[in-house]
Amino acid sequence: MARRFDLRHLDAFLAVCESLHFGQAADRLCLSQPALTRTIQQLETALGVALFERDKRNVALTDVGMTLRDHARKLVEQARAAETDVQRKADGRVGRLAIAYIDFAMMGIFPEILQKFRHAHPRVAIHLSRMPTDLQRELIQSGDVDVGFLLGNLTGQNIESLLIEEQSLVALLPSHHPLAGHDTIGIATLLRQPLVLGSLPEFSAFRRLVAEEAGKRHIQLQIIQETSTSDGILALVAAGVGVSVYARGASPIVRNGVAVANVLGGSIDVGVYAAWNAAKLNSVARRFVGRLPSIRRNILKPYVRPCATTHGASNYDTP
Repeated sequence: MARRFDLRHLDAFLAVCESLHFGQAADRLCLSQPALTRTIQQLETALGVALFERDKRNVALTDVGMTLRDHARKLVEQARAAETDVQRKADGRVGRLAIAYIDFAMMGIFPEILQKFRHAHPRVAIHLSRMPTDLQRELIQSGDVDVGFLLGNLTGQNIESLLIEEQSLVALLPSHHPLAGHDTIGIATLLRQPLVLGSLPEFSAFRRLVAEEAGKRHIQLQIIQETSTSDGILALVAAGVGVSVYARGASPIVRNGVAVANVLGGSIDVGVYAAWNAAKLNSVARRFVGRLPSIRRNILKPYVRPCATTHGASNYDTP
């Protein structure tokens, strides 16, 4: 039969190594001295060597005892680290989290959500992907994305979601545009302008909302330029190519050459949601979505939808 020893034997051995006193080592381990002596004897028997030289007054390590001491320290440290990593992995403090997001989320409180979770969970590796809402819906269902921050609610089998924030519409105008001096612009007035919009498929979900709003008002959209990024939209507006309708998040929209006005009227709901497939979450993702409501509550500043103003405002359609 193979002779064996375990971490219990190594812990006892190292305790005696540190104090070179069986009585003190036994007290530290909360053992009786005879129990500690038996444990050391079991270890010596398993290895077939004497680890200590001892008499009635002194305890000293043998040469092989010194060799084992160096190895035992490393083995115990590795075992403790493995135990810690396994426990952290099990409760979601270590691992990988795949998150997808849209530009509107990045303009809102999503970056602060990430910052707070990263700070509390530094050993979680977060993989971020900028991804259109429609593609997010597919990959959340399949489990390839753990959590998506997307436009509009997502429903389906095992799908759970949380409203992160509702964003109001703003008009983005070249600073020299005739409407640039207005505080508020009606949605119908805005949609009749030559437009710069996000391209397909990156902004497909938002484009559908804009098209539906235009259809209700029998407006034929004049889209003169498309671009796949929010920075591209702002750059084209600044260049005077056209105006745009966008969502105002928590972060201010600031760029030289671009004026921002509130949009009045319309039924476009720019709700940024977090969504996930509850049946496919790993331990890290479960921890993230479990913490998400409280993180959101702690950082979300209630957004008050701008009231209509008649001073300096363009003509607008009533909602």
